[in-house]
Amino acid sequence: MLRLFPAVTAAVLIGPVVAGLAGVALPAFGYFPALGGTALTLDAWRALLEAPGIWRSAWLSLWVALATSAISLGIVLGFVAGWSGSRLFSVLHRLLSPLLSVPHAAAAFGLAFLIAPSGWIMRLLSPGRRAWTARRTC
Repeated sequence: MLRLFPAVTAAVLIGPVVAGLAGVALPAFGYFPALGGTALTLDAWRALLEAPGIWRSAWLSLWVALATSAISLGIVLGFVAGWSGSRLFSVLHRLLSPLLSVPHAAAAFGLAFLIAPSGWIMRLLSPGRRAWTARRTC
Protein backbone atom coordinates (compact mmCIF):
# COMPACT_ATOMS: atom_id res chain seq x y z
CA MET A 1 0.00 0.00 0.00
CA LEU A 2 2.81 2.40 0.86
CA ARG A 3 4.36 1.84 -2.58
CA LEU A 4 1.38 3.58 -4.23
CA PHE A 5 1.85 6.89 -2.39
CA PRO A 6 4.53 8.32 -4.72
CA ALA A 7 2.41 7.58 -7.80
CA VAL A 8 -0.76 8.94 -6.22
CA THR A 9 1.07 12.05 -5.01
CA ALA A 10 2.52 12.64 -8.48
CA ALA A 11 -0.92 12.21 -10.06
CA VAL A 12 -2.51 14.62 -7.59
CA LEU A 13 0.17 17.22 -8.24
CA ILE A 14 0.48 16.76 -12.01
CA GLY A 15 -3.23 16.35 -12.77
CA PRO A 16 -4.24 20.00 -12.28
CA VAL A 17 -1.18 21.19 -14.18
CA VAL A 18 -2.04 18.98 -17.17
CA ALA A 19 -5.67 20.12 -17.03
CA GLY A 20 -4.56 23.76 -16.97
CA LEU A 21 -2.19 23.27 -19.87
CA ALA A 22 -4.94 21.59 -21.87
CA GLY A 23 -7.27 24.47 -21.03
CA VAL A 24 -4.75 26.88 -22.51
CA ALA A 25 -3.39 24.80 -25.40
CA LEU A 26 -6.68 23.59 -26.88
CA PRO A 27 -8.15 27.09 -27.44
CA ALA A 28 -4.78 28.22 -28.83
CA PHE A 29 -5.20 25.58 -31.52
CA GLY A 30 -8.81 26.42 -32.28
CA TYR A 31 -10.71 23.98 -30.07
CA PHE A 32 -13.08 26.07 -27.95
CA PRO A 33 -16.63 24.73 -28.23
CA ALA A 34 -18.15 27.63 -26.28
CA LEU A 35 -17.19 29.94 -29.16
CA GLY A 36 -17.91 27.49 -31.93
CA GLY A 37 -14.40 26.08 -32.36
CA THR A 38 -14.78 22.32 -32.64
CA ALA A 39 -11.74 21.46 -34.76
CA LEU A 40 -8.01 21.86 -34.28
CA THR A 41 -6.61 24.58 -36.57
CA LEU A 42 -3.62 26.87 -36.77
CA ASP A 43 -5.68 29.93 -37.77
CA ALA A 44 -5.10 31.74 -34.47
CA TRP A 45 -1.33 31.25 -34.77
CA ARG A 46 -1.35 32.46 -38.36
CA ALA A 47 -3.27 35.58 -37.34
CA LEU A 48 -0.83 36.19 -34.49
CA LEU A 49 2.25 35.85 -36.67
CA GLU A 50 0.73 38.09 -39.36
CA ALA A 51 -0.13 40.87 -36.90
CA PRO A 52 1.79 44.04 -37.74
CA GLY A 53 4.59 44.79 -35.29
CA ILE A 54 4.41 41.48 -33.42
CA TRP A 55 8.08 40.65 -33.95
CA ARG A 56 9.24 44.12 -32.91
CA SER A 57 6.99 43.92 -29.84
CA ALA A 58 8.33 40.48 -28.88
CA TRP A 59 11.94 41.62 -29.35
CA LEU A 60 11.35 44.76 -27.27
CA SER A 61 9.75 42.71 -24.49
CA LEU A 62 12.67 40.29 -24.45
CA TRP A 63 15.26 43.09 -24.48
CA VAL A 64 13.56 45.02 -21.67
CA ALA A 65 13.22 41.86 -19.56
CA LEU A 66 16.91 41.00 -19.96
CA ALA A 67 18.08 44.58 -19.43
CA THR A 68 16.06 45.13 -16.26
CA SER A 69 17.20 41.78 -14.89
CA ALA A 70 20.83 42.68 -15.56
CA ILE A 71 20.43 46.13 -13.98
CA SER A 72 18.72 44.64 -10.90
CA LEU A 73 21.45 42.03 -10.56
CA GLY A 74 24.11 44.73 -10.82
CA ILE A 75 22.46 46.83 -8.11
CA VAL A 76 22.14 43.86 -5.76
CA LEU A 77 25.72 42.73 -6.39
CA GLY A 78 26.96 46.26 -5.73
CA PHE A 79 24.99 46.44 -2.48
CA VAL A 80 26.22 43.04 -1.29
CA ALA A 81 29.84 43.78 -2.25
CA GLY A 82 29.78 47.16 -0.54
CA TRP A 83 28.05 46.19 2.68
CA SER A 84 29.18 42.58 3.16
CA GLY A 85 30.68 41.96 6.57
CA SER A 86 29.22 45.09 8.15
CA ARG A 87 26.92 45.13 11.16
CA LEU A 88 24.04 46.62 9.13
CA PHE A 89 24.34 43.85 6.54
CA SER A 90 24.18 41.12 9.19
CA VAL A 91 21.06 42.73 10.72
CA LEU A 92 19.40 42.97 7.29
CA HIS A 93 20.41 39.40 6.55
CA ARG A 94 18.72 38.20 9.73
CA LEU A 95 15.58 40.25 9.12
CA LEU A 96 15.16 39.34 5.45
CA SER A 97 15.86 35.62 5.69
CA PRO A 98 12.30 34.64 6.71
CA LEU A 99 10.83 36.72 3.88
CA LEU A 100 13.07 35.11 1.28
CA SER A 101 12.12 31.61 2.41
CA VAL A 102 8.45 32.16 1.47
CA PRO A 103 7.74 31.42 -2.19
CA HIS A 104 6.32 34.44 -3.96
CA ALA A 105 3.36 32.56 -5.42
CA ALA A 106 2.34 31.23 -2.01
CA ALA A 107 2.47 34.72 -0.53
CA ALA A 108 0.43 36.11 -3.42
CA PHE A 109 -2.25 33.43 -3.06
CA GLY A 110 -2.37 33.96 0.69
CA LEU A 111 -2.79 37.70 0.24
CA ALA A 112 -5.47 37.17 -2.40
CA PHE A 113 -7.41 34.85 -0.10
CA LEU A 114 -7.01 37.34 2.72
CA ILE A 115 -8.42 40.37 0.88
CA ALA A 116 -10.84 38.59 -1.46
CA PRO A 117 -14.58 39.26 -0.98
CA SER A 118 -14.83 35.94 0.85
CA GLY A 119 -11.49 36.37 2.64
CA TRP A 120 -10.81 36.74 6.33
CA ILE A 121 -10.76 40.53 6.33
CA MET A 122 -14.15 40.75 4.67
CA ARG A 123 -15.51 38.09 6.99
CA LEU A 124 -14.41 40.18 9.96
CA LEU A 125 -16.20 43.16 8.44
CA SER A 126 -19.18 41.11 7.25
CA PRO A 127 -22.72 42.42 6.81
CA GLY A 128 -23.62 40.92 10.18
CA ARG A 129 -21.28 43.38 11.86
CA ARG A 130 -21.59 46.29 9.45
CA ALA A 131 -24.39 47.67 7.33
CA TRP A 132 -22.99 46.18 4.12
CA THR A 133 -25.18 44.46 1.60
CA ALA A 134 -24.22 42.45 -1.45
CA ARG A 135 -25.12 43.96 -4.79
CA ARG A 136 -25.64 41.87 -7.87
CA THR A 137 -25.16 43.31 -11.32
CA CYS A 138 -26.53 40.35 -13.26
